[in-house]
Amino acid sequence: MENKNHQQENFKSTYQSLVNSARILFVEKGYQAVSIDEISGKALVTKGAFYHHFKNKKQLLSACYKQQLIMIDAYITTKTDLTNGWSALESIFEHYLD
Repeated sequence: MENKNHQQENFKSTYQSLVNSARILFVEKGYQAVSIDEISGKALVTKGAFYHHFKNKKQLLSACYKQQLIMIDAYITTKTDLTNGWSALESIFEHYLD
């Protein structure tokens, strides 16, 4: 059982490392200019590990996008006054401009 938990932690850690590395590289260089080799290298994982988690770079981009939406939603629900739409929008924009 311990081994299974360790494997699950490694799986999640590798997945998150790939997503984080891709987000950084996509911002720095642009999606088209970044290769799977670069993403894997920055994440310190093998190319095989990349393909274990994602079918292709487009699927990784989708995972990055979904995580960003989750973070935005979490920020909105905890840091903004949802009863005032304008105030909520201002708060969101301030968060991203900082």
